[in-house]
Amino acid sequence: QRVLDDGDLNFANLECPLTVRSPKAKVLEPLHCPPKRLKYVLDAKFNLLSIANNHTLDASGPGVVDTLRTLKAAAKSHTLWWSGAHITAAESLKPTIVNRKGQRIAFFAIADAHPKGGVASVHSFTLGRRIRAAAKTNDSVIVSVHFGIEYVHVAGSDVQKRYRGYI
Repeated sequence: QRVLDDGDLNFANLECPLTVRSPKAKVLEPLHCPPKRLKYVLDAKFNLLSIANNHTLDASGPGVVDTLRTLKAAAKSHTLWWSGAHITAAESLKPTIVNRKGQRIAFFAIADAHPKGGVASVHSFTLGRRIRAAAKTNDSVIVSVHFGIEYVHVAGSDVQKRYRGYI
């Protein structure tokens, strides 16, 4: 906690939608979390969240809407940024611009998702162009990627090539 207390940007992956709706996804372990639990994340001093992951759509589109509504409400009283999911794929691929201590940072969060859904997808044909454009108008670019095979700690050569392309 001492490290987080001193951090300017404290990143976390929000691995579930913030909603009271029952999960609709037909996956082994669908996830969701009551919106009031966001308090734990904020109390721990996390302020930069990826909402692009394999569980973002577990409560379908309405769960994404609930998540965005919860985050927007929290941002009124907390320093908080997020990226990676929206109502449309195009909106989900837009970077969040973070202004912190005189630095302008573009933040992208992406996941292994269908490119036409509401989660920013590693499969988007426009992603590389968007990252390059953000690099021209910001001091830094952060790209959080939620992708790969669980418990495999070294990405395959095709995935490494994709990540190098983002860099």
